[in-house]
Amino acid sequence: MRTYCLVIDDDNQEEYFNANVRCVLEHEGIELMPIFVNPTDRKYLKLDHSGLDKNSIIKDCRTILDSYNVSIIVSDYKIATPKDQFTGVDVILDLIETHPSIYKILYSATIKKAIQQILSLLPLGSKPVNFDIDKVIDSLIKIAKINDFVRGKGYDQKIIKYLRNPEIQHRQHLLNILKHTAPDLEFKSCYPPFGGKKLKEIGVEIENLTPQGKEFHEELIYQTIAYLTTINHE
Repeated sequence: MRTYCLVIDDDNQEEYFNANVRCVLEHEGIELMPIFVNPTDRKYLKLDHSGLDKNSIIKDCRTILDSYNVSIIVSDYKIATPKDQFTGVDVILDLIETHPSIYKILYSATIKKAIQQILSLLPLGSKPVNFDIDKVIDSLIKIAKINDFVRGKGYDQKIIKYLRNPEIQHRQHLLNILKHTAPDLEFKSCYPPFGGKKLKEIGVEIENLTPQGKEFHEELIYQTIAYLTTINHE
């Protein structure tokens, strides 16, 4: 299985990622390719050089998510200077709007600050009352749309555990075929909702867990079984 991981960090993560994630998964037949976005890159400076342009960073991230079979987003909390007034939380929450189903991991040496920011964004009734950090993290995983929180930069075990799930592997393999093997191939089927749709369009619906995407996923299974049954009797 080949899939991608979007890594958002102002520090160079290439050596750490390759040694602790990529090489480990390769031994298990999982090819996880990193795509790095450094928010402090000069190309993200505002035209007046007054700071970093968050919208430009998000635009590039969305282009990557649309272009590659990305299964995981990992982001540091502190990705800009205090004067820029945005963090990894802000970027992830923006990406969630257009790519809700991709697994998202936030890591930080100051995880308490990251959690406090997320808590400030939640409705009052949703906020955990007792600030025991482990209990709050458990609550936020249920309440927020960020899937996991990591102290420090030890996100490697979270990624490995997630991708070792056979169900995730099968799903990403299917999405890779639909979105990248023959993305412009039109689906010809007796199932009317598939009519005229390209494989990539079907893959995007499945990836984003839309109601139609769930129906498409189930219908692909039924049609595969019907096809196998038919050729078995020929």
